[in-house]
Amino acid sequence: MVTHISTRYFVLIHENKEYLKEVFFKIKEELESIYKLKINRKKSFVVGSNEGITFLGIHYKIKGNRIVQFLPNKKKKEIRKKIKKNMFEFKNNNKNIESLFSSRECFLHSYKVSRKYIRNLIYEMEKS
Repeated sequence: MVTHISTRYFVLIHENKEYLKEVFFKIKEELESIYKLKINRKKSFVVGSNEGITFLGIHYKIKGNRIVQFLPNKKKKEIRKKIKKNMFEFKNNNKNIESLFSSRECFLHSYKVSRKYIRNLIYEMEKS
């Protein structure tokens, strides 16, 4: 019998890393023994709150009493490259204005955390 089990994500936050390791181990044991599920070792880990985690391309970190999120430099470079490519295609008449703006809107809505960064980048590119 083949069954499909959908994956779920969860993040545990606690000030004591050792406590989180114990909780993680108990969760892992229960998932394996009772539910016959295996945790992906590459994607499951315990980190200190000062290290933060990257989830779906956005990095989350605790600073003070808040959780801050930002785009890693690698992701910023990818966005910059895509925007430059779109602007080049538009300037060389390989892309019409509608598709150019739909690409920009896609970037702006996909990376809400960095709207200001992307808008500034687009503005700088239009100036040059």
